[in-house]
Amino acid sequence: QLANPNLRWEKTGQFNVGLDVGLFDQRITVELNAYRKYTSDGLLRVALPGTSGFNTYWSNAAEISNKGFELSIQTTNIRKSDFTWTTQFNVSRNVNKVEKLENPLRYGSRDLILQQEGSPLYSFWVYKQLYVDPQTGNTVYEDVNKDGKITVDDRQIYGSIWPKFFGGITNNFTYKGIDLGMFWAFQYGNKIYNHNKFFGEGGGARDAARIIFASNNDRWQAPGDVTDVPRPDGVNVNNYRDGGSRWLEDGSFLRLRSLNIGYNVPAHYTNKFKIEALRLFLQGTNLLTFTKYTGLDPESSASSAANQQGIDLGTPPQPRAIQIGLNIML
Repeated sequence: QLANPNLRWEKTGQFNVGLDVGLFDQRITVELNAYRKYTSDGLLRVALPGTSGFNTYWSNAAEISNKGFELSIQTTNIRKSDFTWTTQFNVSRNVNKVEKLENPLRYGSRDLILQQEGSPLYSFWVYKQLYVDPQTGNTVYEDVNKDGKITVDDRQIYGSIWPKFFGGITNNFTYKGIDLGMFWAFQYGNKIYNHNKFFGEGGGARDAARIIFASNNDRWQAPGDVTDVPRPDGVNVNNYRDGGSRWLEDGSFLRLRSLNIGYNVPAHYTNKFKIEALRLFLQGTNLLTFTKYTGLDPESSASSAANQQGIDLGTPPQPRAIQIGLNIML
């Protein structure tokens, strides 16, 4: 990669204020933490002209702030000799903002990610689709500068990868030798660019021929049709303009991340076989997901590249797994 002799360490200052509360003999505990984190000399990959032989180089190009809160509540709902039920709930909110950046930076396929002052990192830069004209079947975009033409100057920031809230809730139950644990994870308010769907709705154009989505059945076909899928006219012409907001979707989800059921065999059975402990268990991962996102997985990204988060190019979904096991202690 291209060296930068002026590269410096990032500098970060953080302020936290917290509150811990325990009630009713610690049957209810609450932890609340609010914070503000400010980073100067932030490291970003800055684009270079192709003639340099490199695409980007590292630079201390930004000042970035993060502020938010984290709330955790733990409760012992039932505590008896043969039955217990406990709950852990947590929710967080983080507001990210680019405070200083000399020049806007564009990343990702077709410059879908824009970093600029006053906006969050990983903001989506798109043409905002207003509707499909029922008479012509053409996509109508917002003409931001009111010049009567749709050009790159009409692209705008329209959401980011940052959720408004995220967290999880865990419930644990025990009854005699049986235990049950259930963990749900949630996320609300983030956006995902379904780039895979863009290609799949390309109407059979050359760039989209690799896959055809069933949503093509809903495309405009005759005057009077009311739909949000325009008539096919080829990729990057008008109706299938890469960077259109139609493929920017809500990434909110509620997912059953894990479910565990176990049984500890009573000692008077295991002792006969000189076994100290014997536990049977069934464990499931990613068993259920509730989301409006139409892609394979709402927890998706184009790649591990630092500046291309939130772009879905058909990333394989997290697997659904079921495990059966036996733990023996001799």
